[in-house]
Amino acid sequence: MPAHPPRLSPIPLLRRLAGRLVFALLAAVSLPVAAEVVNRVAIEHGVLAIDHGKSIAEITQAQARGGRPAQYGLGLFVNNIEFELSIGGAPAPKGVLAMATRIRTRPTIYIARELPKGSCAFAAVLEHEQKHYAFDFDVLRAMPDEAGKIARDVFSGTATASERNMQAAKGLFFQRVKYVYEALSFAQHVGIDNPASYAQLTGVCDGEIGKRIRARPR
Repeated sequence: MPAHPPRLSPIPLLRRLAGRLVFALLAAVSLPVAAEVVNRVAIEHGVLAIDHGKSIAEITQAQARGGRPAQYGLGLFVNNIEFELSIGGAPAPKGVLAMATRIRTRPTIYIARELPKGSCAFAAVLEHEQKHYAFDFDVLRAMPDEAGKIARDVFSGTATASERNMQAAKGLFFQRVKYVYEALSFAQHVGIDNPASYAQLTGVCDGEIGKRIRARPR
């Protein structure tokens, strides 16, 4: 009696069909093939704020969290940066992926409350922190070109279903833009936050700043 032919299980076939369906769905949300990426970058500079409410101890702790030398927290410059990216939204030629990046800034200079407003010491520390503000402005001027290069690197070419769908690509873009901004900023700021500059500050205004530092609670 001839043996019955083996019954084929439908499960492998269903798995293959499901895999193809998933692949098609992933491909649908992946980035289009872009021969050219055009990224328009706009920077919205916030108004510089002066905060005179923190103590020397508090500013010193904030400096340490930022990775800078932290010994005399007389003042601190901080710029809170927000990055936004929108893709499409405007007609573009075939093969061109159009996007827009918006960079918003909220710069703040902190001056220790132990330095009375209007005093020589207050003015000296403010002048020092304004140098940081000016350096940051220079870094921001470089960001449109940097963001354009990163966008071309991240979004150009063929996006496959197995990697870099829209959200993943945007996440990578933000990560790299923030890294470049922080790296450029750090290189600038550490150049004027050093023992020599602090020693100079403590000697101005008839030693007023040095007295404040020595008198601060430990």
